Amino acid sequence: MIVSRNSFNPSTQSLQVIAEVCQFLATLLVLEGTEKITEDEKKSLKTMLSGRLRGMPPVFASETCERCLNLLSPDEESRFMANSVEGMLEKALRQCGGAGCDRETQSDGSALMQCGRCKCAVYCGTQHQKQAWSMHKSICFLSSF
Repeated sequence: MIVSRNSFNPSTQSLQVIAEVCQFLATLLVLEGTEKITEDEKKSLKTMLSGRLRGMPPVFASETCERCLNLLSPDEESRFMANSVEGMLEKALRQCGGAGCDRETQSDGSALMQCGRCKCAVYCGTQHQKQAWSMHKSICFLSSF
């Protein structure tokens, strides 16, 4: 795993960029696990993340850095948390994001519609997409794929 030190440097990156990088790293750690990361890489990541937390205001960037540190810890509580989040992430990719809806296809049997912006949220129809937008828009981002 290659991580650029400048990705975590508040003097070269905005707190928003740091938050996005850490959120992406946390998602990778949850979905892929930490087994393939060498102890040296874990140590390097922990050093970078801990160093960035010092002096960082308590905002989303510091919360996502802290989340990454917890995921790199070998304790059972962190692993349980990661497994729970992994289940929620995977469910969100295969089930409608409408409140109380657990459909895995549209009513005509076709695949769920993806959010046109981030491609990460899925819905069984436009009504559920509109219904979920107020909650989804705070985490929606323009996708590069």
